[in-house]
Amino acid sequence: MEPVLEPILGKISGFADYTEEQNFLISLWQEKIADTFKLHGFTKLNAIPVEYIDNLQLKGGIAKQIYRIARLQDGALTDLGLPFDRTVPLALYMVRHLSEISLPFKRYDVAYSFRGEHAQAGRFRGFIQADVDIVDKDHNLLDDTMCLLTIIKALENLKIPAFVMLLNHLKISHAVLHYFKISKDKYDEFLKYIDKMSKLSDEEIFLEGKKILNEKTDDELLFIIKTLKFRGKIHDFPLLDKLDANGKKGMEELITVIEQLKICGVDEKILLFAPAMVRGLDYYTGMMFETILLEYEKYGSIAGGGRYDGLIATFLQKEKNLGGVGGSIGISRLFDILLREKLLPKTELTSTQVMIIPREANLIALALDVAEKLRDFGYNTDLYIKKNITKGLEFCNRKKIPFVLMLMEQNKFVIKDMHTTKQMETGSLEDVQAFMKK
Repeated sequence: MEPVLEPILGKISGFADYTEEQNFLISLWQEKIADTFKLHGFTKLNAIPVEYIDNLQLKGGIAKQIYRIARLQDGALTDLGLPFDRTVPLALYMVRHLSEISLPFKRYDVAYSFRGEHAQAGRFRGFIQADVDIVDKDHNLLDDTMCLLTIIKALENLKIPAFVMLLNHLKISHAVLHYFKISKDKYDEFLKYIDKMSKLSDEEIFLEGKKILNEKTDDELLFIIKTLKFRGKIHDFPLLDKLDANGKKGMEELITVIEQLKICGVDEKILLFAPAMVRGLDYYTGMMFETILLEYEKYGSIAGGGRYDGLIATFLQKEKNLGGVGGSIGISRLFDILLREKLLPKTELTSTQVMIIPREANLIALALDVAEKLRDFGYNTDLYIKKNITKGLEFCNRKKIPFVLMLMEQNKFVIKDMHTTKQMETGSLEDVQAFMKK
């Protein structure tokens, strides 16, 4: 006899479990972000929700963080896993559909990603990301600009607290290491060290750096750390004129992107050059960025990305000139920060704009007809037919539905604004529409 299964009703660690109000608000966020992405020329891509394990480990994936899919019946592991970000699935989509895609390819993707991490503030095992990417042949700095601009505009449209965007370029990072005579065989290790500097205390930063650069004196190491911790206008960086040709090329590209963003109306004050900002994933090849809330930096980045010209070539060697640039908003993390800091606005619990309440059961047919007419006008409309009008008004008030249309008789309506409590009696749906438009 098979065992009788009992439901497990406790919350699952590492996955946000929202209230009705929170769920409605984060859904609004996703719609606003998608609208901003579309406004800037990006088209929705529905990537497949799984990928081959080998592909996930080729670029960026850390084995211990990748969820593998198994069959429940026998526990047998399959060759599939859950994507840890939205960029690798995009690269694989490009490879599989390259012959039918018109370049440049601009896509957005709002979906879940999964990482086997220890759940903590701002870090989830399953989280919603909103990505934009531009894939094209040959490098075009305007693509970098458009990705950054779209992410900035999307964040502004969410009406979140003040934020800044930290910018860097891999060529600049390498040039800084070259200037300080750091051995090339230590570049990868030192870049990983730089990537986690923001998470360490000053003493930990020094001790970690000493392990890697034990040939440097304490004063030399402290100067390197001070230089790397620079954050400000790119023209004020102390090594601006001391970098090698490769570093100067990176500087020129970053300055061009900043100037283009200013033309688009972006306030230069939110664009900070930060040589210690190095993205943890290993597929970035050029411009990189992360975005932080000024007063809540302790929670880490809320958006990030950059250029990844080598990623697609990892899967398709013959297309080495096919590169991309992208950005991602960590919707789950950002929402969690504002929730923890009690900064989320009060909102409706439903997308319904008008609730129709018939006074008597014999008016249900009329209610159905009126509902369709209001939907034709463009209003999200629902019906409440339980008990009586008083109970219906109480329900709408709890749900924060803006308008209630009470059907009193065949040609007698009462439209009520639930926010102001003003109401009007009429026999015309045109009058109802005019009342709501006010």
